[in-house]
Amino acid sequence: HYIILDDSLSMGQRVKSETGFDVARQVVERLTADLARQGGANLISMLRTSNPTVPDFISTALDEPMLVRTQKFLAGTSPSYLALSPAEAVQQASQMAGASSVVNKVCHLISDFQAKDWTP
Repeated sequence: HYIILDDSLSMGQRVKSETGFDVARQVVERLTADLARQGGANLISMLRTSNPTVPDFISTALDEPMLVRTQKFLAGTSPSYLALSPAEAVQQASQMAGASSVVNKVCHLISDFQAKDWTP
């Protein structure tokens, strides 16, 4: 599983009591917890849009210690001060997946999906 976490400036926008980034962190926590409960040999790689060429985790087995590590990592992250497109992170995840011998590959893009990033 390749998780791309959008940590662009827009993710810091607050709606009521939460930012888009707060919600994104919760989504990643639920996703990884669900994958760990499924059992099997789930591996995760995670990267952020602010620095997609330096993944935070690379093909790491998703077990209980990794869940704790992921939660601690997410608690220490915040949106960047950059207006970023997810395109480079998606391309990097695609390259990582292409180089992997794992058969089943899934990419999860956690973003606020700003229109400017998806319209020509």
